[in-house]
Amino acid sequence: MLFSSVFSVVSIGMAIPFLNIIFETGEAPELQESQRLQRAFTVFSEIKARSGPEQALLWLSGVLVVLFFVKNVLRYLALRVLTPIRTGIIRDLRAAMFEALLRWPAGRFTQSRKGDLLARMSADVQELEWAVFNSITSLFRDPITIVVTLIAMVALSPKLTLFILLLLPISAWIIGRIGRSLKRTAHLGQDELGHLTSITEETVANIRIIKSFMAEDAIRRRFHQANDRFTALSRRMVNRRELSAPLSEFSGSVVIAIIIWVGGMMVLHRGPGTPDAASFITFIALFSQIITPAKSVATTLYNIQKGRASAARIQEVIDAEKESISVHTPPLPPPTRGIFIENLWHDYGTGPVLRGISLTLPAGCVTALVGPSGAGKSTLADLVAGLIPIQQGSIRWDQYDYKELSPGSVRRSVAMVPQDHALFNETVRFNITMGEEPGDIQRLREACLHAHAWEFVEVLPGTFEFVIGEKGSRLSGGQRQRIALARAFYKNAPVLVFDEATAHLDPASEEQVQKALEYLLAGRTALVIAHRLHTVQRAHQIVVLEAGTVVGFGKHEELLTHCPSYRRLAEGALV
Repeated sequence: MLFSSVFSVVSIGMAIPFLNIIFETGEAPELQESQRLQRAFTVFSEIKARSGPEQALLWLSGVLVVLFFVKNVLRYLALRVLTPIRTGIIRDLRAAMFEALLRWPAGRFTQSRKGDLLARMSADVQELEWAVFNSITSLFRDPITIVVTLIAMVALSPKLTLFILLLLPISAWIIGRIGRSLKRTAHLGQDELGHLTSITEETVANIRIIKSFMAEDAIRRRFHQANDRFTALSRRMVNRRELSAPLSEFSGSVVIAIIIWVGGMMVLHRGPGTPDAASFITFIALFSQIITPAKSVATTLYNIQKGRASAARIQEVIDAEKESISVHTPPLPPPTRGIFIENLWHDYGTGPVLRGISLTLPAGCVTALVGPSGAGKSTLADLVAGLIPIQQGSIRWDQYDYKELSPGSVRRSVAMVPQDHALFNETVRFNITMGEEPGDIQRLREACLHAHAWEFVEVLPGTFEFVIGEKGSRLSGGQRQRIALARAFYKNAPVLVFDEATAHLDPASEEQVQKALEYLLAGRTALVIAHRLHTVQRAHQIVVLEAGTVVGFGKHEELLTHCPSYRRLAEGALV
């Protein structure tokens, strides 16, 4: 970039004195400050005298072509050097954000809108790439061009250069004021874009419900309101950003006009330290070369101010609280006595979800967890699985207190089967082994057999390499559930946390899932969020939750007699 800028100054700024030799006096200008430049003028004058002005003009044109060629080759090489830096920074930034999301505590995701996170991962990173890193060339090149040109201008006329440097801060102050307002507007705009993305994501995910309730108009109004707010903010951002180039160009033209008047007066009234006519023309030509890079720097500064808003949103993701869990954390030994929950409280910030719960999950037994929606069943299951930290109270795995254990040890020892299956748009192998490579084929096949999944997996194209689609869309509901059960079989953890979800299955699929579930639960310490009556009837013990407290505990027949809450749930078949 430095050499490119030097060649730019030489090719443009120094052409005028040589042209002055051809068209005016035919003598070299008196520039005592540079003997080498004086010798160049002398040689050029000799060429003109020997071969005529036409040949001298041809020589000058050829030299300028060579200088411009070298300048642009150097510029291209500079871009080649900067491109891997620019793209590498964006790559590392995306990787840092994704790594941060993977290390977020599970509870933090309940406080964040999925659409906003997607906007930060995509739109904010793209905005930062466009606004800042696409301007990185300007950040390197243009300041160097300005400095090199200023040095040449100082050599020609220190007084005029000092005068320019006194005028430029006024323009910089005006541009800076607008840039700061652009940053504030950009931050609001990116937040609104996150809201817009969230609405779009929710609409796509819930399109069946929207159409079923014919709620298109309400959803449409919701989207258009957010879209109009984002458009208004975008309009303000564009107006402010587009103001930078004309503002900087106008301020530059004003400075040129002042310089022409002041410098012209200096040339007309020759005094000590004032330039001659040729030097003044060269000075004006050099200053005109500053306007374009100065305008580019002003635009870049605007873009950076806008990009800083996206950078702040990205930084919030990267700097958020993270878990520190090693992938090499060993699992816990199977519980011999059980898992003991004592005076457990939990609050997501909107009031207690669990209120002093105490119970025991005996080793090798199935504990069914029932209760109305919002009773705290999923929160209790997440705490037992080590997915969220304990706020108050304790959970012990035999004699091991969860607070003294690494969450990774607990998670390696617990297999979860969620209600929504949690399948990925990947192969059957990936969804069962959860990316374990290369995976144990015999163990994988046995997991499918135990989960009653092998009967359909073996006929899939590619068998284990069959891609099941987004959320398992290429499989039936029963097949998706059995893949989720096969995942738990493959992990072979001593403790199982299972959110039963068989109510939506057809009888044949439900029968297959129930057979797999009976085999999976045999001999394991299990906590099952039960939705079906026959599941709780086979459980060793049943815990009834209501408003975050245990209101019933025992066997099915006992609870029917002594627990009104359970009786109501049983009459509704628990679903």
